[in-house]
Amino acid sequence: MGFQRLVRVVGIIKALAVSFLPLSAFADVVLTVHKPPTATVTFTMEQLRQFPEISFKTTTPWTDGEQLFIGVALHDVLGEVSSSDTISLRAVNDYVVNMPASEVATEFPVVAYERNGSAMSVRDKGPLWLIYPFDDNLEFRTETIFSRSIWQLVEITVGH
Repeated sequence: MGFQRLVRVVGIIKALAVSFLPLSAFADVVLTVHKPPTATVTFTMEQLRQFPEISFKTTTPWTDGEQLFIGVALHDVLGEVSSSDTISLRAVNDYVVNMPASEVATEFPVVAYERNGSAMSVRDKGPLWLIYPFDDNLEFRTETIFSRSIWQLVEITVGH
């Protein structure tokens, strides 16, 4: 096998491996929170793990069977926000969902960083997934709440 071909094969193998590994393996910052006009806060996975941990089991429309999620309350990540603010959440693929800040409770939704005991790769809806305990409350089993359950979360903007 020639050197050029070997380099190409190694490049393809690396590209495939990247799609299965957590984003945190390649970048320190996994979440950016903007609070205009001036505040921007970034979080590494290690920083997110410093917040009080929330874990729960639930089924989802996108997975098979009950799943165990571990993460941190969105409320903790955002800190103080006005109930009149709108929160915009953006995924890796630029999918964006908006929600009123008034609907961010002390415990839920959760910015999950683990599912079933493992970090989530980008291919597996990670590294972060905004999730609700759907099985715990019928109010969480609505199309509106399902649409807010954004996976591959990378950026949050708080605005009026």
